[in-house]
Amino acid sequence: NLDGLEAGTYYVAAYGYSASHAGAYELAVTGVLDPCEAFTDVYEPNDLMEYATVANDGDALDAALCPTTDSDWYAISGLALGVITAEVVPLSSGEFDTDTYMYFYGPDGELIDTDDDGGIGYTSMISHELMTDGTYYAEVVVSSWAAGDVFDYTLNVTVEDPPLPIPQNLTAMVGFGSIDLGWDPVPSLELMGRTNMGVSALKTSNAKDNLHPNKAMLNQ
Repeated sequence: NLDGLEAGTYYVAAYGYSASHAGAYELAVTGVLDPCEAFTDVYEPNDLMEYATVANDGDALDAALCPTTDSDWYAISGLALGVITAEVVPLSSGEFDTDTYMYFYGPDGELIDTDDDGGIGYTSMISHELMTDGTYYAEVVVSSWAAGDVFDYTLNVTVEDPPLPIPQNLTAMVGFGSIDLGWDPVPSLELMGRTNMGVSALKTSNAKDNLHPNKAMLNQ
């Protein structure tokens, strides 16, 4: 009897007592539990890119890598010059017993980043600035250093929007009860994230048309 074994694959070899002892036999194995029964992963199956679990900013997804050859894919959308951060943190096991490896793919499926132990302990974390708008993919697997292990984890996802552009060559002229602002090039409404609350769309899109600074509201 073997008790208290760690998760993994074990091997049994049977030999005859001597060269003259040979014949058929039956091997009975009892008491073996499926280690994956100890984990809950509602996102399976997500073992391939086309089955990736959609993850959004602020999500904390509890999942498991079991069996040890399992791989979990996540689809995360972002904008060019924004930043996606995918961080694995331990769930049931300790930070040095949750040994993951992460791959990060672009919208075209090309591998653009990897990480082994960039998170807590032996966990993984990738923080990547995006080159284009689109859906990016994070794949989480058991590290080759921990082959044979199984464990659960939490994936924390953060999606940061790109920074607002800084106007170049900004000029200001003081008039009667107003300040005229002008800059070159003039950013678009979509690029600036500007609202037009109480301001005509023409004035908002053309900063040189008597745009009062108190009316130039930026979305944060």
